[in-house]
Amino acid sequence: MFDAGGANLTSEARRPSSKQRQIRNNILDVNRYISGEINGPAMSVECYEHYLPFAVALNVEQRWTERFNLWRESQKMNAYAPDWLITS
Repeated sequence: MFDAGGANLTSEARRPSSKQRQIRNNILDVNRYISGEINGPAMSVECYEHYLPFAVALNVEQRWTERFNLWRESQKMNAYAPDWLITS
């Protein structure tokens, strides 16, 4: 794409803004935390539930749940039943 002066605008249009780069970096950091590559908030039921939607969106919910279950076992927590779960 060229403007009236002939400058190439295509490369400029594709370059992410600083805000977009920051969002991408934040997503990568959350993914790395959920995957256990970096430290973050201490595991708890509240932490697990807070980050679970992010884990689902990033397709790493199985790893996140495995980490939670290891923590749960270390805390000798026999069962986990979220408050929002409705059983019949």
